[in-house]
Amino acid sequence: MPPLSKKRKSCFASTATVAPDALVVADMNLGPSGKQPVMCEEFIHSKQCPQPMVFPENYSDPALRRKPKGIKQVLLERGLWRNGMRLDCKPKCQIQAGVDCCARQCLRNQRNFQEQMGYLQEVIEARGHQVILYPKLHCELNFIEFFRAAAKRYARENCEYSLQGLRDTIPHALEAVPEVTIWRFYQKCQWTMQAYREGCQYSTVEFKDRVYKSHRKTHVLNGD
Repeated sequence: MPPLSKKRKSCFASTATVAPDALVVADMNLGPSGKQPVMCEEFIHSKQCPQPMVFPENYSDPALRRKPKGIKQVLLERGLWRNGMRLDCKPKCQIQAGVDCCARQCLRNQRNFQEQMGYLQEVIEARGHQVILYPKLHCELNFIEFFRAAAKRYARENCEYSLQGLRDTIPHALEAVPEVTIWRFYQKCQWTMQAYREGCQYSTVEFKDRVYKSHRKTHVLNGD
């Protein structure tokens, strides 16, 4: 893996870190000028041909050879540029799939940018493994969140409320959560997933009965 300092930050579900050459529209300028990263080669699916993200060695303007193209040039090559198109919407772009309200959003909607994975996921899948991501904003499905909450509770109750006191307390907080408790957190998440699979709506009586009373029943989870 490259050093952490050479990786970039983004907002992907799989990880907040992306590879140095990842396709991230937020890091691109409208034109080829200014500071912007050299991104990996794209593929224009509508034309079934690759699209380099830098100008070629024999480009007519010597100053732009091997330089990042910028959003406008990429859209021009794809036939998506419209005269008068602005880089961003003002006051704020409404990010919606399929809405080409501005140049940045138009490029963001392209398949390559939509399918851009986080760096960790790229590394794992390149080695032949599968990454199964939790749905966004569903911490009730991740038992690590329950473990973290229990550790935070211990730290809050036993910390001296100083920076050094917090540093000293955190290792003890992580060790204070018993393994049996972690296992129960895992089981609860499994019952929650099963309740969703069976069509239960969150916070309903049926959902609560399915999740919080499942330890009293015998169930066969999918895949078990």
